[in-house]
Amino acid sequence: MKVLFLNHNTVGYGTYYRCFFLGKHLSQHGIEVTMLTSSNKNYNMHIKRIRINNRMTIVTLPYFKVSQYCTGHLLRAVINSIYTVLSPDFDIIHSFVFPVPSIAMPTVLARFLGDKPIIIDGDDLWRGGWAEYHNPFTKMFLEKAEDMIPHMVDRITVVSEVMKNRFLGLGISNERIRKIPNGSNVDQIRPMNMHYARRKLGFGDDERILSAIGHTYTNSLFILLDAFKKVARELPDIKLLMVGQMALSREAWNEVSRRYGELLGKQLLLIGEQPYERVLYYMAVADALLLPMDDNPLERARFPMRFGDYLASGRPIISNAVGEVKSILEDNVCGLTSEPDSAERLAENILIALRDRELTEEYGRRARKVAEEKLAWSKVAGDLLSFYEELLYSGRKC
Repeated sequence: MKVLFLNHNTVGYGTYYRCFFLGKHLSQHGIEVTMLTSSNKNYNMHIKRIRINNRMTIVTLPYFKVSQYCTGHLLRAVINSIYTVLSPDFDIIHSFVFPVPSIAMPTVLARFLGDKPIIIDGDDLWRGGWAEYHNPFTKMFLEKAEDMIPHMVDRITVVSEVMKNRFLGLGISNERIRKIPNGSNVDQIRPMNMHYARRKLGFGDDERILSAIGHTYTNSLFILLDAFKKVARELPDIKLLMVGQMALSREAWNEVSRRYGELLGKQLLLIGEQPYERVLYYMAVADALLLPMDDNPLERARFPMRFGDYLASGRPIISNAVGEVKSILEDNVCGLTSEPDSAERLAENILIALRDRELTEEYGRRARKVAEEKLAWSKVAGDLLSFYEELLYSGRKC
């Protein structure tokens, strides 16, 4: 079986990782996977083929950043369409982030000009979600694409119950939808000795440390920092490591400096972007991992990639959780959850984690068990392969 993945994200960002890990583990099941994605260089007009193994190839496409959302979508849409329509080799076309123009165009053309089975992936909400961050014309396009394209394709994969219900609400039948969550990278991320990790990063064994990994924060950042400020009043030696290049507006940065300036550089450490291998140490040094979330349709619909990494690390997780994160943490009793808008309750849970090591170590063990038994990428990819086989061998019902 040969599968073509269409993904608009740049290498190393967002849904790229969903495609990469699914493709890698599908290839280990004997499936040949070609993944089209965007270069991660701001001004790159080259097409490059990267061989991951003998069954998986990534093709990076031109990317030129004029503004945040103007990055050469039309050019990539044309290249993706050529691959999709003119290449006869693929048995299935799987389109990720399908409402954006560079994926919507080849997906629609493949339906009308080709005869290959098409699957789209719903890992984010656009109407009432990401579309709200765009200008009115782009917003209208994204919402129409999210509404119309599902009726043109053979099957749909989703990351969450909210996304499944979104497509059911459009009139898509239940048997055409399969929940394929984001997985846990249990092969590369393993529980690591905290003291060893702290020596590697230069922290002391007796320090109390919290880590938050990620790039994208909205209002949840201020819930997190308000909670940390409350904790810091009781535990002056506490440190919060913010790992990742946070995408904040100038106004948001000014607000962070105004409200938490006395913590910056002392207890609140902005670590910034780090290589993936080093991020593993930043998870391992933590007494607990923090996952702030907003209570809005977008957050309830998604399945953060970092959550799978958190589970795999075997560290206790604390979150003002919504959606899939809330369900997994509470159903498996592998983390501490609180109301999404309560900094007070989030602070209380952080203090519980810091003061009851026996309890939180048990949560960490349960988190790792969930990662291994339910969310390992090999299992998730196996479920996706079964969905492919049903599509190919049980007949198409578009």
